[in-house]
Amino acid sequence: MLCGLGKPTSGKGTVAGFDIARQSEAVKKNIGCMSRKFSLYEDLRVWENIRLFAGIYGMKTPDIARKTDEMLASLGFTTEKETMVREKEHGTMEVLLASLVKPIYIILSKVTPYFALAIADLCVFLNLNTI
Repeated sequence: MLCGLGKPTSGKGTVAGFDIARQSEAVKKNIGCMSRKFSLYEDLRVWENIRLFAGIYGMKTPDIARKTDEMLASLGFTTEKETMVREKEHGTMEVLLASLVKPIYIILSKVTPYFALAIADLCVFLNLNTI
């Protein structure tokens, strides 16, 4: 419900100032949802996953390459651009993908203790609020 994917059966809620029942599209545009490992495509390179998710988020094609390069540079991943995702720590990749559209909040789903501190540090670095 917090991601705008389901309607509440009762009660009310807001995310980023938007009503989750009546303004679900606005909610979706203002959040990033940190997906679980299974949603990453391990047989794609880092840049290919970013490009795929940018398209899913509705970014315009001319902006995708620029945004990909910006994100990789800001995180010191420029040399990792061609790395296969299966070789990366997944917590980092998931937060990176969830932060593509500069959301107001990142919703973290079932974060394992192993990645909790690294993910929190990355979110602070990217200036993201987490739920």
